Amino acid sequence: MARGTKIVLARVDIQCIEHKLLHERVSQQAKQRLRSRKRISSGGVLLASEARHKIEEKERKEREDRAKRATKAIQVDRNKKKAALYARGVLARRQERERRDKIKALKATGQPVPLELTVPIRDPEKNPTSEDLESLEPHPSVAQLATELYTEEITIPQIDPELLAESQPVNYLPGSPGEEGRSPREGRSPGEGLAFQRYIGYDASSLHHRAVHAAKCIL
Repeated sequence: MARGTKIVLARVDIQCIEHKLLHERVSQQAKQRLRSRKRISSGGVLLASEARHKIEEKERKEREDRAKRATKAIQVDRNKKKAALYARGVLARRQERERRDKIKALKATGQPVPLELTVPIRDPEKNPTSEDLESLEPHPSVAQLATELYTEEITIPQIDPELLAESQPVNYLPGSPGEEGRSPREGRSPGEGLAFQRYIGYDASSLHHRAVHAAKCIL
């Protein structure tokens, strides 16, 4: 069998498998429509590749939205902790001023200064300890959520790069219904839209049988 024929047959099998996977996925989403208002199409004809692209695009936007919410949650949590540290700093600075004022007043009257007043009060905002710096870090649960959202990936069926590199764009056959009234669509995958037989011009019985099988899977 010629190399080009093998490539076409391989692409037929790949397209059929992808369609089956997509059909299972769409069927699963259809079962969830009672609990969700999300749609991938408002009506009309929807090609398999377009549906797959819409699903992937919707998932990508949902992940980005969740990642933005996680980032905002981390920022809000950090701002709250910074505000709390600032409040502690304000209190410490006020107490330090009061300590110095008491020392001055005691010295002015000739009274002894208690030992506890000789210890300066540290400003946690200006002189933070390692514990103060760690308190500014986001809560572990929030950080874990953001990590999971950012590292989540879409699993996309892979096609052999060698087959894609050697395969040629498929056009409408002369005299086919798609030749007039619309421009040929370069690089269109077999089985999208019209019947698969309109795109492949082979007469071999084995190839015809597999093409018909692929068309049934796709249409």
